[in-house]
Amino acid sequence: VERAIVYSNEGRLALDWFEGSARTEPDGAAVMAAVPVDAPTVQPTRLADVERDHILALLRRTGGVIEGPRGVAKLLDMKPSTARHRIARLGIRKSEYLD
Repeated sequence: VERAIVYSNEGRLALDWFEGSARTEPDGAAVMAAVPVDAPTVQPTRLADVERDHILALLRRTGGVIEGPRGVAKLLDMKPSTARHRIARLGIRKSEYLD
């Protein structure tokens, strides 16, 4: 019902909207059929790609600084050695974040 209200005009539902969408279970209980949702097709993003983009953005923001109070490791709440390992594992090169 909530979804129907969201998709309805002006937040109101007409009773004819529900016609043909209910069925009865063997025990006599009425059950609503699933309402199709026209969701946009989105290409799934790999977690590694999201992580890479995030670390790359932080490296650009910090000017490539990894250690210290303003470094990438601090922003990611990890040890500098872990940050360096992630940067290497994700194949991030200095040329990608330094001018």
